[in-house]
Amino acid sequence: MNIIKLYFLWGVGMVINVADLKLHPRTSQEFRLQENFSDELLAHLNGHFLEPVKVTIKFENTGRILVGQGMVHTVINLICSRCLKDIAHQVNTPINVVAASPDEDHTEAEEYLLELRDNGDVDLSSSVEEAILFSLPLNPLCKDDCLGLCSGCGVDLNTRKCRCEQQEIDPRWQKLNELK
Repeated sequence: MNIIKLYFLWGVGMVINVADLKLHPRTSQEFRLQENFSDELLAHLNGHFLEPVKVTIKFENTGRILVGQGMVHTVINLICSRCLKDIAHQVNTPINVVAASPDEDHTEAEEYLLELRDNGDVDLSSSVEEAILFSLPLNPLCKDDCLGLCSGCGVDLNTRKCRCEQQEIDPRWQKLNELK
């Protein structure tokens, strides 16, 4: 029989307690967590969180390990890599984890493995942070066809035309213009 219990945890960090689930093989339990993450996580991107991080995750007791699958949602302020405008970037990314006691061997799931503490606590913080960071674009853009800033005068080419003077082209390169 599959029993699903739903728990809402606000403001307690990304630590859940699965002690009850551990005692009932072949059952599952769903958790919903919400936490305000530190902007330090995004400091290298000059970004910050606009909303709390929300996680919905369902853990299933397979008999040997606890397998968790869910989603991470938040909104992050990033800077467009072309025009330097602020962007509200939606994060909706999956999270997959495995929780097991540290004394057991689980090399097949080592990449996703979280420590299941003796009291039944599992800390999802590092996995949630990793999911958020992996979901972020390498070069955030405010829109796909962002024109960026003029390298000469610095004007935002999305809103105004450049006022820079067109330079004379070296006659040796003139034939390249004809290829357009």
